[in-house]
Amino acid sequence: MIVSWVSDDGGTVSLAPDVPSDAVNVPTGWRLAEEPSGNTLELSVAVGGSCESFHGINVIETAESVSIEALVRHEVGEGVCLTYLAVPRKTVELDAPLGDRELVGCARFPALAHVRGDDDPDKCREVFDP
Repeated sequence: MIVSWVSDDGGTVSLAPDVPSDAVNVPTGWRLAEEPSGNTLELSVAVGGSCESFHGINVIETAESVSIEALVRHEVGEGVCLTYLAVPRKTVELDAPLGDRELVGCARFPALAHVRGDDDPDKCREVFDP
């Protein structure tokens, strides 16, 4: 999108550079939506506005930990984006029950991190009630 107008002398004056219209996938915050049950984790995933949509979840399991990365698709150059926090629930199926393994990657909800103490990585096992 180029924001511009025609000046009095007939020339074009641009207010903003041309921004390509494409999308990028970026990590976003997630928290447990309920206590783990068997091999299943229910997550609340942060989707932050009208230019973002849920894209997917990457899971890496080891004997000691489960690392989860939630991704949103952020549209670039699609006009005005409204900012709000949607928290859709998503189901993750693990290869084995979480058990005593460390749960990592919750990448706190940015808007609430300092207010609620969500910037503490040990909070990944706590159930988030939006």
